[in-house]
Amino acid sequence: MPGETSPSGPQSAPSTVSNFDVGQPVDSDLTGEGDSRSTTNHGSWSAADDRTLMLARSRGQGWADIRKNHFPTRTPNACRKRWERLMERPGAVEKDGQRMQRISDEYMAMRKAIWSPLAERMGESWQWVEAQCLSVGLKSIQSSARSHTHRWKRESRRAQQAHEAQIAAHTARGGLSGLENFSILAAFDERVKEGIVIYHGYQTQIRSDRKFSLEFRLLSGFVNKPTVSKDPSPPSQAGCRPGSDIDVSGFEVADLGSTHLIAFNKFAAERPHLLLLTQNGYRRQHESLDRDDFGSIWRILSTFTQRRHLILFNCGVDSGCSRLHKHMQVFPAPDPDKFPLWPDSGDPAVRANVPFKAFLYRFEARLPSTDGLTIIYQTLLRKAEDALGARSSQAGAVPHNVILDRKWMLLVPRRARGMGGVDVNAAAMVGMIWVDSEDRMKMWTDQGPADILAHVGVPADAS
Repeated sequence: MPGETSPSGPQSAPSTVSNFDVGQPVDSDLTGEGDSRSTTNHGSWSAADDRTLMLARSRGQGWADIRKNHFPTRTPNACRKRWERLMERPGAVEKDGQRMQRISDEYMAMRKAIWSPLAERMGESWQWVEAQCLSVGLKSIQSSARSHTHRWKRESRRAQQAHEAQIAAHTARGGLSGLENFSILAAFDERVKEGIVIYHGYQTQIRSDRKFSLEFRLLSGFVNKPTVSKDPSPPSQAGCRPGSDIDVSGFEVADLGSTHLIAFNKFAAERPHLLLLTQNGYRRQHESLDRDDFGSIWRILSTFTQRRHLILFNCGVDSGCSRLHKHMQVFPAPDPDKFPLWPDSGDPAVRANVPFKAFLYRFEARLPSTDGLTIIYQTLLRKAEDALGARSSQAGAVPHNVILDRKWMLLVPRRARGMGGVDVNAAAMVGMIWVDSEDRMKMWTDQGPADILAHVGVPADAS
């Protein structure tokens, strides 16, 4: 998602010429009565100096005479340059006037188009936004923006330092920060060997549809993967916490304080595949992410640094979620040499091939703090709401997918959970399509993956 430098070196002398008119009366000293020589040693030319210089030159006096008779402390060359500057001024004024007239005409023709994008982001009328901006002026707007940016950076640094201190304390207790130390892969493989986690590896096929790149991942372990119940309060089953429909017994990895826990995903699409769940089993998948969620997300992304990881969130039934207990998925990203994710690309042509509306925020030098991530998410969610023509409420957020890593956050508004017998989750929105059989993959290819993704999301060309 810049610096400023101050001008240096000699500056042209300022002058006041707005009141100068060659035809107006001048001091009687210029008629030869009295001493008309300037007492100014150097620096600014006054309006009186300009009148003296212009009148003397109009009488045919040379630069040496003008200097001798009127400006003994200036050089003839300085007098000449000042005269040339004054002679150029009328033409420049006329040209500036023409430019200003053109700007005025074009602005009045384009003012709605100029202000409407900002007005849409603010949720206000474009006339109101125009009036507010023009009334305070550009300098006030820039000053306010700089102050907000500096304040946000200070708060982000403080929050980041606090979280780093929390992670350091958790490391001493052998918690999350020790995960990679005791080899999470070994623990995952052990669960697979015991039959607790279902993972048989996968085969991939790299394809494209309408120039949108796809990785079909054939996962035979997904054959018995459950689908979501639409009952808002599913009965707790063996191994589930009160209110939850996710069995975590035997899958636990670590607690993240009082708000979240990490567990192995029973139906794994990668090695390892984790779930980040709320400790409260009554929290629901249709709720938007909050600061506690992003606090745990930040800790995971700050800890799992040996290999790039993605975090996915399917918000709501129409986003493709398979369980109702609020949770996110965590797993290693695909090898970029084999399947690069489209949000990683800075090529506008790659973005143009995405068949659905998606809102991407690239982080700057490092992963933002918890508060920073929360603000970014809320901003992108507002854009998704605008795209869907709906607003989140206490009953639930608008359906959407979230995908993020240490480099960017992507939010995709959703209109349907699937099409023609295939379900679509967040992974598919970055091109990773998980299927349990060749027949399921054929259902995708027969209908056209780009058409399916546009159908479940908001088509890229939708107005």
